[in-house]
Amino acid sequence: MINNILLKALVCISIIIIMTGVMTSCKTERLKIQPESVKDITGTWKVVKAVRNGSAIFNADGLNVNYGVDYAGFRVNFNSDKTFKLSNNIPFVQNSNGTFSLDNQDYTTLITLKGEGEVPVTANFNYPFAVGKRQLIINFNSGCFRNTYQYTLEKTTE
Repeated sequence: MINNILLKALVCISIIIIMTGVMTSCKTERLKIQPESVKDITGTWKVVKAVRNGSAIFNADGLNVNYGVDYAGFRVNFNSDKTFKLSNNIPFVQNSNGTFSLDNQDYTTLITLKGEGEVPVTANFNYPFAVGKRQLIINFNSGCFRNTYQYTLEKTTE
């Protein structure tokens, strides 16, 4: 009988020691938040895909329902001094060269462009990395709320 009591006590003490060991061996690990990459959009960009009102109207793979617009020849050059220059105009956020700004360098969701003599226009902005290349995706309307555009641009060396 004493052996049973000692055995039960030994089992209880063992369980307490194991539980104490388990509870004290756990530690809180703090997750380190990785900063978002800096949005460096300097350089010359070309349209690789254009969507109007939800329908694709141009892509670099061959679809070109362009309505007389030269999407393939369009270029926008974003300079480090926060100016931009347009080549071969198409329906775009602005119609003339000017200045640009990003709403937040770390978590950018908006780009504002102000053409020479024009009112600043803010457009939705995304900066994904897709198919091994950095892209800019700009969503805007052309002044008429019925015509919405989404351009996917890639940096070019041309």
